[in-house]
Amino acid sequence: MVAYGQGVVDTFTGNGTETVFTLSANPGSETNLTVSLDGVLQAPNSDYNWTSGTTLTFVQAPPSGVKGVVRYQQTLPTPGGVVGPATSVDGRIALFSG
Repeated sequence: MVAYGQGVVDTFTGNGTETVFTLSANPGSETNLTVSLDGVLQAPNSDYNWTSGTTLTFVQAPPSGVKGVVRYQQTLPTPGGVVGPATSVDGRIALFSG
């Protein structure tokens, strides 16, 4: 399923001691997050935790010099918080609120 919204990419460099990082925006859901360290995907609840807001916490501090990348899709709000059926237009899926 494809949802329309703004894609966000946050980057950081590990220092070997810091475990808490602040995201530039609220991803809205843990399932919206893709987290990697030097290109290696990290597992939610094993390697990192996110529960709400803009705080991402690693279980162990990323080693010094390691590049972290956090990608997430901020979905657009729907009126009343209800998403209606998906329809296909030219092979693309569009969600309509109802």
